Amino acid sequence: MKTIKKVSMRFENYLLLLPMAFAALFLLFDQNATFHYRVSNTIYELDIPSVALTTLVLFFLPFMAHYFLRKDGIRNQDNANLHIMISISIYCLINMLLIMLPDYDSRWGRNIFATPNSDTYYKIVSFTNILWIAQFVVQFIFLVYSIKSFAKAGSRSNNNDYITV
Repeated sequence: MKTIKKVSMRFENYLLLLPMAFAALFLLFDQNATFHYRVSNTIYELDIPSVALTTLVLFFLPFMAHYFLRKDGIRNQDNANLHIMISISIYCLINMLLIMLPDYDSRWGRNIFATPNSDTYYKIVSFTNILWIAQFVVQFIFLVYSIKSFAKAGSRSNNNDYITV
């Protein structure tokens, strides 16, 4: 029982648990959680479970990096916690913005002036795009940091492994 409590309290587990929890809540309470998301001239239909699945795929490599850094004892706890908090915050913001997204109307492109809904829609979509890019950048930076930490730890441990004749 002590091992289960220890494993469940690791902060990096939230990288995988939170997207699954969001998807389960939306599937449970909101059956029609489909959002029309326009990027340039293409309209995509997104739903929270597909966003959660994309985020799970995106978070899997950093989760494994957290695991191996902790297992090898080379993890800086402050950097790891900062990465997890930033990743989860961006993920929650993306979900909140998708919930606030008004329904897309195809007539908005023909209006001379922006209607209040179209203006709100385009602002939310552009900010969501920025958040997706930020999420990818944060994960990439953490993976580079992890690889650098592994390389540094490997070079320290292999310093005296040479053979002398």
